[in-house]
Amino acid sequence: MSTPAAGSTRRRQGGRLSFGLFVVLNVVLLVRPQELYPRLEVLHLYELTMLACLGLCWPRILRRLRWGELMRAPITVCVLVLAPVITMAALWQSRSGMIEEYALEYIKIVLYYLVLVAVVDSPQRLKLLCQALGLIIAVIAAVAVLSYHQLIQIESLQKLVDVRSDETGGLVRFERLQTVGIFKDPNDLAQILAVGVVLCVYGWERSRRVVMRLLWPAFMLLMLYGIYRTQSRGGLLALLGGVVVLAIGRLGLRRAMIAGAVALPVLFLGFSGRQTELTTSDGSAISRVQLWSDALEAFRGSPLLGIGPGGMEEQSGQVAHNSFLHAYAEWGMPGGWLFFAAYWAAIWGVLRLGRRTIQVLDEELAHLTPCLGAVLVAYCVGMLSLTRNYVIPTYLMLGLASSYLALVRTNPQKPQIRFGMSLLGRTFAWSMVFLLTMQLFVKVAVRWGG
Repeated sequence: MSTPAAGSTRRRQGGRLSFGLFVVLNVVLLVRPQELYPRLEVLHLYELTMLACLGLCWPRILRRLRWGELMRAPITVCVLVLAPVITMAALWQSRSGMIEEYALEYIKIVLYYLVLVAVVDSPQRLKLLCQALGLIIAVIAAVAVLSYHQLIQIESLQKLVDVRSDETGGLVRFERLQTVGIFKDPNDLAQILAVGVVLCVYGWERSRRVVMRLLWPAFMLLMLYGIYRTQSRGGLLALLGGVVVLAIGRLGLRRAMIAGAVALPVLFLGFSGRQTELTTSDGSAISRVQLWSDALEAFRGSPLLGIGPGGMEEQSGQVAHNSFLHAYAEWGMPGGWLFFAAYWAAIWGVLRLGRRTIQVLDEELAHLTPCLGAVLVAYCVGMLSLTRNYVIPTYLMLGLASSYLALVRTNPQKPQIRFGMSLLGRTFAWSMVFLLTMQLFVKVAVRWGG
């Protein structure tokens, strides 16, 4: 007969196994070994690992879906409700063919998210996952950089050759760093490397072993070099956003401003060139603003349920290059609002606990607070010039925030952000501010040919 102690031991062992498998799942998902070496594709690594994770943690997922639990997890509610909204948006525009491509893919994202919030159920596991993600991003950066300099040969990984105008009006060819899979585009790669830089700082701070204390700074330098080689202005802005939030969290506003006055010129000198030309007058910047204008026009034309998944590419030939505007354009007001609300709850929920007047009781979570806030801001800044609505890393960030908010306790105790009319009203107001700000910016900055 099984004793309570034996049952508890089995649960702990099952929890460790499911967490370990989830880390492996992230390696398969983010590094993409099956794309680097196509022979591995027959193994269906991602599908098998995901099924194993679901099988091990299904009871915990069901507990997370109870009504009371959901009301205390507004980010989870937003992620879940987006699934029927995306499906309805596809059906509303008679895009039944898009249901499989987008709605079903989004359901896979929801399953990943639910596994994350189920297995990351302690501060220690949240710490380990953040450190594991830092190491995974270091592997991604290493593979990309080594291939870029032809130190390793990977057939599926090629340099991207881009063309830009120089000061004399001539054309200049330059190579940009990229990798495979989710981060094939240099801008997407730069975004995740900016997140990785913050995670390296966190890993260095929390490491006790001398070897890791030496390796984390090396990984960070590798990622900074990777961001430079992507030549991505959005990636540089994401890095700046993350570093600013982290500096304020660690140093306080006044000392962070002093440090920034010294570090910012050095940073701009190190990244001098295309990345530091922060203007809306060159070709790529103009095209982005034009696409933002198209997205706003599409939203105004179909505000209820949008133009449907894939609609932006059909109408404009490209995605919106702004994840929030893309959500409003393709999913309408309900979808855009939910997507905005999820990130608002994540960023505000974490940053409000970084104040010096609030004490986070758990040491691990206290140290993680400014780093996680910086990670979320870095990723969110990147999304302002990228469309990342249908990829798992976007919901990985939300899952990290949701797990943190479920675990954190403070003194004085801050009330949990709950899903309800107060949250809906506040996020709706802020989403309107965002849309109006984007509309005004587009009016001023947009240029059409001629």
